[in-house]
Amino acid sequence: MTGLRGVVYRSPMAHVRRQQSELWFEEYAAERGLEGGDTHQPDLGGPARPDYRVRLDRAGAICEVKEFTTLSLERRLKDVRFASVSSHDQHATVRNKIGKAAKKQLRPYAHLEEALVVVLSNPHDILVPIYEPGDVIEAMYGERGYTFPVDPATGEGGPGNYAYFDGGVFGGGLHSYVSAVVVLHKRDRAADARELWLDQNRHRWADIEDRRDKMAAVLEACRDSSFEEASRVPGRYYVANTFSTVAASTGQAVPLPAGLFDGAQDAMWAMNPMSQCFDLVSRSTPPPR
Repeated sequence: MTGLRGVVYRSPMAHVRRQQSELWFEEYAAERGLEGGDTHQPDLGGPARPDYRVRLDRAGAICEVKEFTTLSLERRLKDVRFASVSSHDQHATVRNKIGKAAKKQLRPYAHLEEALVVVLSNPHDILVPIYEPGDVIEAMYGERGYTFPVDPATGEGGPGNYAYFDGGVFGGGLHSYVSAVVVLHKRDRAADARELWLDQNRHRWADIEDRRDKMAAVLEACRDSSFEEASRVPGRYYVANTFSTVAASTGQAVPLPAGLFDGAQDAMWAMNPMSQCFDLVSRSTPPPR
């Protein structure tokens, strides 16, 4: 729309600058061929504007993308030589990001029959625990432990169960409309090449029993020019680690459509109702070199 003096007026959302994490997501969506990955903050008819609404073969998800820019725990410990850190402190930054995305951007669309997803990424390399599956699961549900009843008269314990303690962002049934948390990483193709090289050369040290001798053999093998060549393989690609929520498995949340986050090296974890543990349920193969 053009004003009287030729000024172009745009919608309030048209000029929103994308964060690096959102650019990562758009590139990942393009690699996967997801529809809607190039439309930032679409109007879904509600009070909030989640970052993306992506689809694959008519099944899709509403996604809110969050990145990390600062870490309060890192600042607090900057000049401290020795300190103890609680699980709550360790996971607070990640939990805050998930909680804000769920409450502010996704909850207004809990009535829709679409998966609601929080996407986390760390393009600025902030020191946050999102690189190991166990850390992400603890951020979501709390530390895993074992609980069992004890007879106060005899001190004997009864049958127990695995449980998650200290709550986590989804503890106590909170945000039960969220389908999944997806952690988006960038991976070097050189890392795949090195892993392949190590698998192909493992026979060179596999039968050595002494740990020091084995390590020496590995280091010696890594001096080969072929290993150096593997370390110089150029290029990077995206990896999405998906953690399906308990609410998705119980039907409270819409399950994430199969194949949506299923690119090269992508993986998915979900709660096993028998063991009450999160199991790896799928992992794709690396892309060809």
